[in-house]
Amino acid sequence: TLLHNELTLQDGLEAFDQDQDGRLSLEDMVSSSHNYQLDLSEEDIKQFHEKLRDADGYIQMSSWLAALEQPEDLADVLFSRGITAGRTTSEMVNMIAAALTYNHLSLERSFEAFDNDDDGKISLADLQTAVQQLELEINPTDVSRLHSIMDKQKSGFVSLADWSSLVGSADGVRTTISVDTVAASLAYNKLSAETGYDAFDVDEDGRISEDDLRQAAGTLRLDLSENDVKELFSQLDSENLGYIPRENWVKAISSANAESVLKSRGVAGLGVEKSVTLAASINIVAASLEF
Repeated sequence: TLLHNELTLQDGLEAFDQDQDGRLSLEDMVSSSHNYQLDLSEEDIKQFHEKLRDADGYIQMSSWLAALEQPEDLADVLFSRGITAGRTTSEMVNMIAAALTYNHLSLERSFEAFDNDDDGKISLADLQTAVQQLELEINPTDVSRLHSIMDKQKSGFVSLADWSSLVGSADGVRTTISVDTVAASLAYNKLSAETGYDAFDVDEDGRISEDDLRQAAGTLRLDLSENDVKELFSQLDSENLGYIPRENWVKAISSANAESVLKSRGVAGLGVEKSVTLAASINIVAASLEF
């Protein structure tokens, strides 16, 4: 109903707040349900209110926002009433993430790119401008809804932490970031993709297992979570061989955007040269990544 009436979540609570006291009583909910023709029984409304109300018997803004930020089956509800739904949150986030990946932007760099007025935070106007510039097919109502969801602190702005949390969870983004991070560590130490494969082959059996990848990432302090390691390994072991084939590794590392990771850490202008010995490479990378 809020989406159909082009109301943000905050505006929605105010619209349902019949007595304008900044919170929703059961009476507010019953009255608004009739006004907006929600087709909910009084028992449905009562259950909804009981689930979200506080100890004083009112629904506060915080619980209202938490409950309605990411609804399930929204499109089905609208379709059942003859209304074409807007894009889901995951669809919009994946669209943005795909654009960032295409433009070789890390999460930090993309945040700066979307921060149109360079004030260190993304306003609704910033997000609207970026969506238009990237020619993403997201309508203004959906952009407003997405900004409201991203703004977890309800400050009117999206922080870097909020941005990274949501955009970083998009399909394939974490794997891309992981590959870029590995490529950056090799580039920083002037290791080729080929030699990097040998450096990550911790047990020196000629191939990179998941355990090799995990140990190397830990030794090199690449800041990859256990889930990141598993996703990266799964992506590179596309044939389910139980190890990363050399050709898959070289292809992924060679096409990665190491430069953006290096720039985000204040390092730029590095080339990739042929390697030193295997034993030395692990020690050099481990020491240098403390920068």
